[in-house]
Amino acid sequence: MWPEVDLRQDRTFLVLAEELHFGRTAARLGVTHARVSQTIRTLEVRVGVTLFDRTSRRVTLTPPGAELDGRLRQAHAELAAALQRAATSVSGTAGTLRVGVTIVTDTVALHDLVDAFAIQHPDCRLTLVDIGIWDPYGPLRRGEIDVLCNWQAVDEPDLTCGPTITEHPRVLMVGTGHRLATKTAVTVEDLAGETVNGVPPGYPSALEDALHPPRTPSGLPIHRSPPIASPVQVFNMVARGELVSPAQAGMRPWSERPGIVEVPFADLPPLPLGLIWCTAHENERIRALAQFATAIRDAADTVSDGRESSHADITAVEGRELRALLALADERHFARTAERLGVTPSRVSQLIRKLETCIGAPLFDRTSRRVQLTPVGSQLCQELRPVYDQIARAKTSPVEPI
Repeated sequence: MWPEVDLRQDRTFLVLAEELHFGRTAARLGVTHARVSQTIRTLEVRVGVTLFDRTSRRVTLTPPGAELDGRLRQAHAELAAALQRAATSVSGTAGTLRVGVTIVTDTVALHDLVDAFAIQHPDCRLTLVDIGIWDPYGPLRRGEIDVLCNWQAVDEPDLTCGPTITEHPRVLMVGTGHRLATKTAVTVEDLAGETVNGVPPGYPSALEDALHPPRTPSGLPIHRSPPIASPVQVFNMVARGELVSPAQAGMRPWSERPGIVEVPFADLPPLPLGLIWCTAHENERIRALAQFATAIRDAADTVSDGRESSHADITAVEGRELRALLALADERHFARTAERLGVTPSRVSQLIRKLETCIGAPLFDRTSRRVQLTPVGSQLCQELRPVYDQIARAKTSPVEPI
């Protein structure tokens, strides 16, 4: 059983041992003077010794404090080096990664992701491939692309629905002369008796139902026209008032076409746009892109919540995340790891995701039935086990009672 370690407490001690000044230590760590004092007092109670002599003029290390500094400093240097090696590792990502996009999913959010990923993984050549709008999964299954950027309404057993890149508000496209054109918002119930555009045979049914609901909440049918393969024809018919088309807001150039207006849906949630791939074709490059997309989205959510982001900052790594990593590496099973740590499986997953975000690389392959370490995760665990044990043991040998 891996014991708990408090890396924040250790870092506070090590900085104070360098500065020998509470004010400067607080400034370096970005915390208050009182927080530093409280942390050191808690550590002294835990180890059972006085670590610093404090007077009104100076702060000095006691002999037990100097001994603990010697134990911890080298171990933390080795820990930082191991995390940095993992963060800079690009193992298995060299090569080409083809991302398929349609005329309506080739968005700014995707290009931002691609550009940022290229900087993080210069050895991976990522290319965008245009695919047909009515056969989104075919190129994946035929091996023509590696990853698909599309709407995440997936009910296909051979496909993995990965991280969401962005979400698009839902609108109803109608002709300017349509009865709904002057409304400030519509509901799905307003589609009763209307005709929406039908899709060609073979189009994924779950995707069609997500884009074009088959019936209203009260159960009334929403008519679908015979299949229309041409997006241009669809929007020409919308402009003439022959049908309406549920869509995503700002679908250029269609949204700018004369004769068409977008009316927001009041009762349809935003449609997620994200990454999809064939489970059997997954490789390190796909995992790296998925992990990077998750990290970017998590960072954006953190900023929107008003909290500071720790993305790519290894000093933000905490002991509980490393403990979860080592326990999951031992158990290879989220439920057993959660039971061992006394937390929920979702908490274990959250801790691992945070660590992967800080490092910038996937540590576990979660697509198979059994959780397995990636090469980066395996190397990190190999280096981490003795260092973690050294840090945990450093504070278990009291020398001088308080």
